[in-house]
Amino acid sequence: MRGFGRVMLAVFAICYTFTCTMLFFSMNVRAYTDTQGMTYGIQAIAGVMLAIGAAVGLRWRK
Repeated sequence: MRGFGRVMLAVFAICYTFTCTMLFFSMNVRAYTDTQGMTYGIQAIAGVMLAIGAAVGLRWRK
């Protein structure tokens, strides 16, 4: 279980670093976000969350 905890900590650290980097270094851009583009982004986020949930679920059963 220690190995799995370290992996989850590493994943959290990478996500945290990525999020902070995006927030701190983002620029104000006057651009139009198409609804189709936003839908694609939401689907991508949902897919990542489902994949993480499946991985955790499979790991939990082992």
